[in-house]
Amino acid sequence: LQKIKTKYGVAGQYANDDEGIMQKPGGVFYDIGSGTGKPAIAAALLHPFDLVSGVEILEGLHSSSQELAAVWNNTAHELLPGDAIIPRAEFTLGDGTDMGCLDWSNGNLIFANSTCFDDALMEKIADKAALLKKGSIFITFTKKLPSPYFEVLEYEMYQMSWGGATVFIQQKTSDPISPTETEGQENK
Repeated sequence: LQKIKTKYGVAGQYANDDEGIMQKPGGVFYDIGSGTGKPAIAAALLHPFDLVSGVEILEGLHSSSQELAAVWNNTAHELLPGDAIIPRAEFTLGDGTDMGCLDWSNGNLIFANSTCFDDALMEKIADKAALLKKGSIFITFTKKLPSPYFEVLEYEMYQMSWGGATVFIQQKTSDPISPTETEGQENK
């Protein structure tokens, strides 16, 4: 996240507006396929978002994320400096491609550990990501978003606990695109 704040989020650079991404407190972080919630809490420790949130389809993992959110929301103020802005943590059980379940179109920074996502799921996520505002950052693992509305700013192989994974940092280059506008578009 530090690289996004210092390089890709700078106001007026890349597809950023005059405020940039992560240049001041606030904003929203979403994790699509949030598992136990650890990436969202890590994001909360690294930037004073207004909200860190995720959506997970597996009940057991979602249950663990609910426990983690409860601990975070009840004790983070004891763990962080007194003047720290503490993001609220929320996790939803459901399908990350169902915006009725969790509408993440207001996100500034979206993350998906997409290593195990198939092509059809990546396409559904990319279609929903078209709703994001211009300048939003989307980080994926192993696979980039198959979308003409995102530019890959950087990709690099990192060693993870399970092995190597390519991390893609992508930025939305267009204003929000409605679902009807994306029909028939060729994905890159």
